[in-house]
Amino acid sequence: MGKKQKPSWFYIAIPLLLFGCRGVTAEPDVTDKIPAITIKDGRFIDAQGGEVILNGINIGFGSHTGPDDTFKIFWEHGREEAFQRIRQWGFNCVRLPIFWAGVEPTCGRYDEAFLKQVDEKIAWAKKYDLYVILDMHQDLWGVGVPGARGAPPWALPAKDTPHLHEAAFWGMAYLESPRVQAAFDAFWANRKGPDGVGIQDRYALAWRHLAQRYVDEPAVIGYDLMNEPFQGSVLPGVILGSAAQMANELQKKGITLDAATPTERIELIHNIIQDDPNLYRQWLAMVDAPLKLSDAMLITPMYQRVAREIRSIDSHRLIFTTTPITANMGIASGVGRINSIDGQPDPGQVLAPHAYHEVPDILQLTVERLVAHAKGLNVPLFVGEWGNLENIDAMYQRDPLPGARLFRNMMETNKFSAAYWSYQNDLDHRPSFPGIIARPYPQRIAGELIGYDYCDDSRIFTCYWQIKPAVAGESVIFIPEVCYPQGVEVILEPKTSYRLEVIEPDRPNQRLIIPTIPNETTLKLILHPKPSS
Repeated sequence: MGKKQKPSWFYIAIPLLLFGCRGVTAEPDVTDKIPAITIKDGRFIDAQGGEVILNGINIGFGSHTGPDDTFKIFWEHGREEAFQRIRQWGFNCVRLPIFWAGVEPTCGRYDEAFLKQVDEKIAWAKKYDLYVILDMHQDLWGVGVPGARGAPPWALPAKDTPHLHEAAFWGMAYLESPRVQAAFDAFWANRKGPDGVGIQDRYALAWRHLAQRYVDEPAVIGYDLMNEPFQGSVLPGVILGSAAQMANELQKKGITLDAATPTERIELIHNIIQDDPNLYRQWLAMVDAPLKLSDAMLITPMYQRVAREIRSIDSHRLIFTTTPITANMGIASGVGRINSIDGQPDPGQVLAPHAYHEVPDILQLTVERLVAHAKGLNVPLFVGEWGNLENIDAMYQRDPLPGARLFRNMMETNKFSAAYWSYQNDLDHRPSFPGIIARPYPQRIAGELIGYDYCDDSRIFTCYWQIKPAVAGESVIFIPEVCYPQGVEVILEPKTSYRLEVIEPDRPNQRLIIPTIPNETTLKLILHPKPSS
């Protein structure tokens, strides 16, 4: 996401574009070390066989590009005390942004100073028992595009292409800027860079370098290959086509588009469809097919190319494949399965879309589609960004909390994992913190999770799981003090032993620790808030 707002009309326009592929060959040098998290039957499993819910948070960032195209990145609040606070708040992983311009500022040369900064953040995460997902972040391509970050300047072959951006919202540059569109077109076409190697090939090799660096680092559990990939040129095509198809609906509302600019047409259609879920579904039916096709032709092959380089080094860590920006608000995505070196579906793939919308009905539709997409691919779902409930970028014009509670309920119902956008020092003082950002949940289950649920009104938490005696270790439930200020009453059926532990001395949040039992049975946990004395 980055430091940005995302009105839903931002995700509408899309190009269709073919590209050529030129593979990068590498001699396999694959480690067989088992990482901290693997996948089994669509679930995240730790090294002892227990099931894990990844409850993550994104580390925010800022950047500055100098007049000589030097790229400087700083992680907002990315100091050690932030990682300590993240653990105390009940999160168990962080999505850590990195940037291609930081990794490889000069073509073919990797910046050790930048990577040592990444090492420092990983070391802090490990110190506080946090898993790390490395997120190769981009917004509006990268250096050479005003206000953008991501790719290095040498990877922008369209430097002289005009950059137009008149709308107030920065993300409209995806639709308005020929330079942004041309940059992505060149990437999908794998156009040669300054050394004669394809730009996309270089991107894959940068990921190979990262895999070499972190293949023996247990805190790093996976690689998020590209933040919100964008399909490229011909931006107005699909939206203008859908506008023509919706002419009758527009006329019923007294709206004509004859004199409207493309940006105005996007805004008009957004204003019409976002309050009408049925009309929204009609619009999705118009745009789904071409966008799924573009994803299948552009994004999936790129992920395959990058994964091939990673798998030549690291055979086990998770590979997070993010859907394009258009999928963030319900448009179907065609991102598909990637294969291992042996040609079989990669067992470590995770679908990692994002989900943002202030209208609960549309957010629900979006999440339902994401869940179905992951199930169709037979991979786990990890929503890499959701929330921004503190609204630091004026993203929402309405109260976002109803949609946030709905999203939390869908996380529980579908048992998927997610990472909140984004960390702030005072997050625990925001209205969205109790029960939404900080919530009771099963961090680790010594068996197989059946289901869990938290009720806002009663503050009763219920969790069921199947005990698996072969799984070592204990089950761990996070209990936030903000939901249970007077403490909790614990009911376990069948009765078994448990203990409550504070996460850190002199801090109120706790973990409920339940030792495993030798019988394969279903265990039911109920937490009640203790009444005020």
